[in-house]
Amino acid sequence: TRLSIAELAIYVVLVPVIIYILLRHRKSGYLGWGFLIIFCSLRLAADGIQISDHDKAAKGEPVSNAGAIVNAIGISGLLYSLSGIIHEWSELLASPLSTTFV
Repeated sequence: TRLSIAELAIYVVLVPVIIYILLRHRKSGYLGWGFLIIFCSLRLAADGIQISDHDKAAKGEPVSNAGAIVNAIGISGLLYSLSGIIHEWSELLASPLSTTFV
């Protein structure tokens, strides 16, 4: 549970930063940064479920595999966000008049 608590703290701090970046990049950045917000949301949900499962296991109650499933689904959001950020970066490099980053 210490790892889940640490991840929870990290993602809670990262979400506002990612939202700020998404708002700065507007529509062109949604493909990458929007999926990164989805990834962070899924990780927050998975960590919460894993903490709850650990508390249930300590009490002797049956636990579910939902945390692991949500955690595995979150990886696809990370891959989509990485591809979107690379796409945005390649468009920025391809434009002839781009001298500054947005």
